Amino acid sequence: MRGPSELSYLDLQRIVESIQRYLYIDRDNAGREIWAPDKEWSGADVCEHLAHILSLHQLVPEQSRLVAGIA
Repeated sequence: MRGPSELSYLDLQRIVESIQRYLYIDRDNAGREIWAPDKEWSGADVCEHLAHILSLHQLVPEQSRLVAGIA
């Protein structure tokens, strides 16, 4: 598992953009993409999307282990 500090600036931008688009891009009646600050979403779907994004960037632990620095 990589840590966030190992990500490039470009990777960080892509992650944030993906989250923004997932949460706030919707389609109008003509099928065009629009920014929709009131778009409704399911908490479970958001969690699934976040897990997918973290996986794409190797930010998911491969196995169970103790967290460093936490007693």
